[in-house]
Amino acid sequence: MKTQLKMMILAGVLGTSAAFAQEPKSSYVITADVPYVTSYVFRGVELAKQAVQPSLTVAAGGLSLGVWASRPIDHRVDEEVDLFGSYDFTLKNDWKLTLGGTVYWYPELDTSAGADESTIEPRLSLSGPLGPVTSTLTVYQDTTLDVTTLEGSLGYSLPMMGQDEDTVDFGVTYGRVSPDVGSQYSYWSASAKATFRPRDNMSIYFGVVYASSNLTSQRNHVYGLVGVSYSFSRP
Repeated sequence: MKTQLKMMILAGVLGTSAAFAQEPKSSYVITADVPYVTSYVFRGVELAKQAVQPSLTVAAGGLSLGVWASRPIDHRVDEEVDLFGSYDFTLKNDWKLTLGGTVYWYPELDTSAGADESTIEPRLSLSGPLGPVTSTLTVYQDTTLDVTTLEGSLGYSLPMMGQDEDTVDFGVTYGRVSPDVGSQYSYWSASAKATFRPRDNMSIYFGVVYASSNLTSQRNHVYGLVGVSYSFSRP
C-alpha cells in the first residue's frame, strides 16, 4: 500500500510539468515573510527554542515556488533551508488539488555518522470550504527517509472589528507519521493568529500555538510568533 502511495505522489508531482506548459501566466506575486517564533515545532517535535524563519515565495497562476529557512537564535542548533514548489488544480465549488514537494536541507548537519544532509518530500493535498470552515487533507511522502505523513487541518477566519482587511484566524491540525521502519506517532496543534494590514501589500501578525504529540518527550509545547509580510505583484 505504501509503495503504491509513493508512486501516486511522485507521478503527480512529475506530472505538474505538463500543467505548467499548458497554463502560462504573465502576472505574478512575490511575497517576503519574516516571522520570529519562540519555539520551532515540526509535526509535534520541537527542533529549536527560538528562531527567525524568513521565506520568499513567487506565485504565478497555480504555480508557486519558494525558499524557507529556520535560523535558530541558539547557534548550537543546526540551521534548516527548504526549497518548495507546488501547483494548484482548480476543482468545483472552490475546492482545489495541490501537487507539490519540498527539499529539506541541513547545511550545518554533521553527516559523519551517516545522517542525510537533505531529504525530498513530495505531497498531495485536497482543500476547500466546509461551510464557513476551510479544510485541508495532505499526504506527504519523504522518499529519502521512507516516512509517510497524513495530515488534516481546519481553519476559520474572523474579521476584526468589522473590517475584512484585519482578521483573527483559528486553526487545528491532526497528523499521523508512519515510517517504513520504526514506530508511528500522532501529533496535533491548535493556533490563533491576529493579522493587521496597514497597507494592501503589507501585513503584521502575531499569534500563539499549542502543539503536542503522543511521544513521551514531545508533549505540550506552547509558543508565540510575530512577523511581517510584504508582497509585490505584477498585474
